[in-house]
Amino acid sequence: MSRNVANRFERAFLDQVLNRTSITSVVGRKVTWDKKKSNPARGDMWACCPFHGEKTPSFHSLEDRGIYHCFGCGATGNAFDFLINTENMEFYEAVEELAHLAGMEIPKSAVIPKEVIDKTERVYAALDKAREIYAAELQNPSGKSAREYLQKRGLNQRDWANFSLGYSPNNRTFIRDKLTGLGFALEHLIDAGLVRKGDDGQTYDYFRNRVMFAIEDNKGRAISFGARTLDPDGMPKYLNGPESVVFSKGNNLYRYKNARSLIKSHPLVISEGYMDVIALEKAGIPAVAPLGTALTEEQMTLAWRMFSMPILCFDGDSAGQNAAVRSLNRALPLINSFKSFRFAILPNGQDPDDIIKNEGKTKLLEVLSNAQSLTQFLFNSEAASIGIDSAEARASLRKSLRTRANEISDEDLKNEVNLELKRLLDKSLGRDQENTAKQNFTNNRNTSFTRNKKNSSYEASQELKQSVKQNPQNINSRTAMVKRKRSLTDLLVAVILCPQLLEYGLETLAELDFGDSALDSLRNAILDINNHGETLDFQTVHHHLQSLNNKPAILLLEGIKKIPINPYVKKGMDFETIKTNWHNALLREEEFKAIFTETKRSELERFIEEGEEEGYHKFSNLINERQKLSKDGN
Repeated sequence: MSRNVANRFERAFLDQVLNRTSITSVVGRKVTWDKKKSNPARGDMWACCPFHGEKTPSFHSLEDRGIYHCFGCGATGNAFDFLINTENMEFYEAVEELAHLAGMEIPKSAVIPKEVIDKTERVYAALDKAREIYAAELQNPSGKSAREYLQKRGLNQRDWANFSLGYSPNNRTFIRDKLTGLGFALEHLIDAGLVRKGDDGQTYDYFRNRVMFAIEDNKGRAISFGARTLDPDGMPKYLNGPESVVFSKGNNLYRYKNARSLIKSHPLVISEGYMDVIALEKAGIPAVAPLGTALTEEQMTLAWRMFSMPILCFDGDSAGQNAAVRSLNRALPLINSFKSFRFAILPNGQDPDDIIKNEGKTKLLEVLSNAQSLTQFLFNSEAASIGIDSAEARASLRKSLRTRANEISDEDLKNEVNLELKRLLDKSLGRDQENTAKQNFTNNRNTSFTRNKKNSSYEASQELKQSVKQNPQNINSRTAMVKRKRSLTDLLVAVILCPQLLEYGLETLAELDFGDSALDSLRNAILDINNHGETLDFQTVHHHLQSLNNKPAILLLEGIKKIPINPYVKKGMDFETIKTNWHNALLREEEFKAIFTETKRSELERFIEEGEEEGYHKFSNLINERQKLSKDGN
């Protein structure tokens, strides 16, 4: 970057830097915030002024406006000003510093020579003058159709002035001739997006026969226009000015400056269009709208600077639903515990203006107060898209919800969202009462998770029955018991390595009788972590067991981590193979449990048939032997 102080930066780039900068974070490097007077939730922070000595805080930083002000010495400004005044930086150094903190590179196109500044100021002047001319034309005879349209939408003459409305006549050179007649150069009008140059070299007005909506920056200057056609067959219905040296669609919000003055009484609403915003603002509700694009990261940051939990308000038709989902997709990686969104989907395809006109402000406030949380909207949109009518759909939905939640970068919020999504899914399937009863596996009295006796009729496969009948030692031998413990261990390790498996065998795993306290504890820890929506891995399991001071299970886990290969989860193996092998092994363990119980019953019957006393002694010896095997082998 050249250090020539004559170099300046394009306004659009500077606005983008400021939009991505937290004034509280910048100022907070130099001051200590007063805890009693500050309100972090509102971004309203107070401290003793760094520019003059004082004992009581009179220095004020406002996050939503991106400024600071001292009521003692009068110092005021934005983040650039603060760095210049506290760290003795040149302006270009302050820009470089804040751009770096925001993770932005300064493109060469953003650096403009000093001689271009005058040209930019002429662009601003042309846009402001155009606003005046369009407003005046609305009052003239040529503006009759525009006035009728606005009156039909419930806007009177006072509203026209309050909302900077106007009219562009159906004349190819109206604004061009007006402004060049006032001394503006044609190139400045083209740069402002008011005039377009065709392939034939001829110039003509960008807006014709349209109701005009002035788009303003944070200082109230016109930076572009939005326009609604009055031609029933005209396309596009709404048209925004082109990108320019002073206007970037993705870095601005319609009526942002005005919404800030209303934010104290109501939450911020982000709506879809100009008329929606005007209707909301007339009702005393702070509102903004994107400028013909899907909501961008920069626009979300602007909204969060004003309010931590804005309401995204969309029409109830398919276009509105799609816009809501696009906003959700953009928001997920950006949200955290302190900034998120709620979603209000309006009924019957209505927009805010319709509801206010037909049912009044109270009804609209009711709709907004019932806005869905981001998590609820995420669940509803995914469930509507995938469905829950089959096992395959439910499994796909569970996987999709987990994938979407993992897009959240804030780990604490990610865990909470995962937990809430699971609760919503269980509730939609009627499983919420069952999950409430088992929400903490570790502290559940029925730690072995055996089935109720009335339901313990699991039937072993004929193949396993025949194997046991021919070779009883397969069940009773110490070698068999050790092998079973290794098999059970491998089953649990597979879940830690591939948590998706729990979607296909959670209930079976929860009710499986491990016959070993350390394995039981390890299984319960895995289920606890999954139930609470936490990330399942060796570290999380270890931490969970440490919190319970369960040393035997911790030692088991440490030994498991040294096992190089898991038979179910191998490198390069596709998930379908992993799932099939693991699930089959899980079912074999239930078969083992069933046939083991059946074998003990048949042996007891045989001993009793041999004679009461002899049968009793043989059965007692068998019990003692099995207890010894359990102690030594398991």
